[in-house]
Amino acid sequence: MDEEINCSLTIDEEAYKITISELIENNIEIDYSSDIDFTYLVTILTEKIDEDKRINLPFDDEINDEINDEKLLLVINTIKEIIEIYNVNLINSEEDEAVEDN
Repeated sequence: MDEEINCSLTIDEEAYKITISELIENNIEIDYSSDIDFTYLVTILTEKIDEDKRINLPFDDEINDEINDEKLLLVINTIKEIIEIYNVNLINSEEDEAVEDN
């Protein structure tokens, strides 16, 4: 697992949308104007796990300090946690495969 997928996250507070770019060919948009649905993101990550690439989604914690919308902060932190869990599972999967090979 030497390669990483470098993504970016942008926020459009006026449109209540978060966009994740470069994870897949098209952008992933998450609308947080009402109920938030992470199903598409999780589905994409489930498909990506076979590529054996860690996902890097940099997000400056200083930006968190500038955001006053609690719902937006919750959504951003949830996205970060989902990506973190994906990366941990990827590492654990590789470790399990290494043990099985020995």
